Amino acid sequence: MRTYTVNDVAQMLDVDQETVRRWIRKGKLETEGEETSQGVPKKVTEESLVTFASSNKKYSEKLAGAIGTAASAATAVAGAAGIATSSAALAGAATTAAAAPFLGIGGAIFAGFNIAKAIDAAREQGVDLGDLASGIASTAEAYQREIEEKRSQIAKLEFEIGTAQEKIDRCGECLNKIYAAIMDEKNGSDESQEA
Repeated sequence: MRTYTVNDVAQMLDVDQETVRRWIRKGKLETEGEETSQGVPKKVTEESLVTFASSNKKYSEKLAGAIGTAASAATAVAGAAGIATSSAALAGAATTAAAAPFLGIGGAIFAGFNIAKAIDAAREQGVDLGDLASGIASTAEAYQREIEEKRSQIAKLEFEIGTAQEKIDRCGECLNKIYAAIMDEKNGSDESQEA
């Protein structure tokens, strides 16, 4: 996985280095490597940078511009296929130009984009169709991981709901016994008053 220094990120996004450090401290950017003397890890992961930039149009455009020619090729392929390229796709172009436009087409596939145009555009840009297939396969794998994570979250929530329901049921049983005891006391005191 590619990484960037705080200075690299600051230059790519046209912000001060301290701004990047603040984003790191707040957990907006993930890092790896040893910490600097100021306690900030030295390298920002590409995945984290792409995720962060994709949530902000201003930084998305700056990151896409910083990525360079690979992103331009990816944009051209995607544009020719009628795909609105996401910042994640553009940033992914630094890793593989062929796969980049397809990191963001998952939604376009379901929106009815034209695969024939995408294939033609890829060929015009000199992109190997095997790379194109790999990009789509990677997108499918990412969706599969997302599904698995959500299923895990659902299972956890169902367990928590079940546990909470058991507690509610126990509270109901306790209330029923208390109400019965109250009624017994009331009936007992009513009988003693009648006598």
